Amino acid sequence: MTKAYWTYRIRVANYERVQVQKWNDQHEPFGEPSGIFRYQDQLAEITPMLATARNDKLQSPSQTRAIGEVLFEILFDDRLLQDFVNFYHLVVQQEKQLLRVELDIDEQEMPEIAALPWEFMCVPARANLGTIWLGTVPDLAFSRRLSQWIPAAPIQLQKDEKLRIALAISAPQDPDLSSVAYEPVQEALEKLALELADRVELLPILQSANPETVDAVLAKKKPHIFHFIGHGRLVNANNREIGQIAFVDPAFEEAMWVDADRFSELFNQHRPGVVMLQACEGGMLSASQAFVGVASRVVQQNIPVVVAMQYQVTNSTACRFSRQFYQKLAQGEPVDIAAQYGRRAIALGPTQYQKRDFATPVIFMRVQDGYLFKRDDKSNNSNNLEEFPTQLQVTRQQQKLPIISTPRQGIEGLEEQQSTKLIIPSIPGTQAFEFITVIIDAQGEKISSYPKQTQCLIEDLGNGVMLEMVVIPGGEFLMGSSESEGKRYTNERPQHSVTVKPFLMSKTPITQAQWREIACVKEEVHQKLKLRPSNLGGKKHPVTNVSWYDAIEFCDRLSQKTGHQYRLPSEAEWEYACRAGTTTPFHFGETITSHLANYDGRSRGRNLYASEPQGIYLDKTTPVGYFKIANNFGLCDLHGNVWEWCLDSWHENYDNAPTNGDKWLDINENQTRVMRGGSYLTHGFQCRSSSRFYKKANETFTKHVGFRIICTL
Repeated sequence: MTKAYWTYRIRVANYERVQVQKWNDQHEPFGEPSGIFRYQDQLAEITPMLATARNDKLQSPSQTRAIGEVLFEILFDDRLLQDFVNFYHLVVQQEKQLLRVELDIDEQEMPEIAALPWEFMCVPARANLGTIWLGTVPDLAFSRRLSQWIPAAPIQLQKDEKLRIALAISAPQDPDLSSVAYEPVQEALEKLALELADRVELLPILQSANPETVDAVLAKKKPHIFHFIGHGRLVNANNREIGQIAFVDPAFEEAMWVDADRFSELFNQHRPGVVMLQACEGGMLSASQAFVGVASRVVQQNIPVVVAMQYQVTNSTACRFSRQFYQKLAQGEPVDIAAQYGRRAIALGPTQYQKRDFATPVIFMRVQDGYLFKRDDKSNNSNNLEEFPTQLQVTRQQQKLPIISTPRQGIEGLEEQQSTKLIIPSIPGTQAFEFITVIIDAQGEKISSYPKQTQCLIEDLGNGVMLEMVVIPGGEFLMGSSESEGKRYTNERPQHSVTVKPFLMSKTPITQAQWREIACVKEEVHQKLKLRPSNLGGKKHPVTNVSWYDAIEFCDRLSQKTGHQYRLPSEAEWEYACRAGTTTPFHFGETITSHLANYDGRSRGRNLYASEPQGIYLDKTTPVGYFKIANNFGLCDLHGNVWEWCLDSWHENYDNAPTNGDKWLDINENQTRVMRGGSYLTHGFQCRSSSRFYKKANETFTKHVGFRIICTL
């Protein structure tokens, strides 16, 4: 089954900001987040690393990963990092589709930025995505692109017209140059032409290529793919940065070096769809001058796709890349995916990630989707190299599948709410952030997902620890469980209408890192706080083993530190924020799954909430935000992970409960306090939006209890 492609385009046009544009599989806009461009911040760290790579002195995966992570950090500040993680998780892991990452840098204005070896990029370990090299990971294609270019239309092949490939070999007899090994690539192309004889034609091979013979084959044969194998360099014999290609002097069989400008001019008579430059430094850009590299010049000739090498490259590495590139093209893959697998083939070879080889191939693209070749006849041949998909795979949310045994108002109301833009009150000092919401049915199957945006206030707690407080708009909702909800407790009744004023709420439960920054404040308000109360997890995990009184002390100290009024939420405020306009048992739909929350998903039938499949039991907390989804307000981890303290005293039901969102305190000395949300120890039933529980306010041995906070307006 053909996979659909989503796009994440990164544009750097100045030294201050990074702008991202996202599209879904129908090429519909999916958001435009932005971040801080941090080149100057990382310059001192990256400079010696780049010198090591340029001098081919890399010796270990840790060195190459360090380069990749720093390059990634230059483009992705914390906000864009989270955005990319969310988008990758949505596209690759949830939708099971392919992700295109396109880098657009203004070479004219920022040549030193364009010249960086971005193909090294690696997602930092702190993102908790595992090891992801942007240039080699499957289900992702990394390429370079300029947004001001007009997208190239697919080359129209006539019925029965073959795809023509020209192979030009330049192997001058020069003692100063190494031998050129072209045989493996030639064999791969000959095999391709033999297997697809009705589709592919390998033109007569140009041995000892020179400008005249290349010019002739371009003008007369008009190849769709032009593949050059030979020598190249960025710095000429006079030590000037002028990209060059070595042809063979027909009179003496010696190297005849041709400047990038002269080489690119050869493509004026005919512009192939793909130009492959299998030559050392053919893809290297100058850090001081724009458009002096060979590939950069060829791209300016309006060539749709240019593939080149940005470092000196061994014959074995170049051949490994080219063979895999053509194999993927033969399987009908678009050119950027083929290049991605070519780089991956290098990484799977002897040098692995120990050297720069895997990051050497660069692809410059002007085509929108990578399917370069289009044919009039619609062949069903799976090996159709030129097939251009006219209909991408339809995703589940586009199918609008019927939901079985689902109350009409539940799912339909949920879809309407999640597709509606929030009206957020204007609060000075807040900034926008994006997030993903999802909807599942009673079988635990995802129906749809939506990108959304809201505002948050960021408090700097010190030592690089931030607290994100999300703006929660005011409104009215029905608190408690309805009769149609099915499984429910009597303490969730009667359902009643509550009006809530706007407030800010922490995006996640308070983490252990956030706790320590406030617990170490010397000025006690009411009591001492342990610096490390939790015995599970690390800095990004929710703080646990804290009593209700500990949480109150935390809020009081935070209020003193920041000048803002922080407290625990009332029970009504918590449920209002959790539901975020939904009426289903969970903010993501009719049931709960281990793909969306941390709870005891083991079942053996009796503990399933609806008709979802059996889940897992981790027996520990997960880092906050681990599941990369949020509710309609932008809050995470509301179902499971840890119970969350509320201000209210415990009451057995909602008889005579407040209707204005205020806390509900017992007139007696009731030291039992409400908790909400469920935990990693509870079954899904106890993680519902309306589910309630309680503990003594002074109880501290609570490895599954934490809290989140609000800020009043």
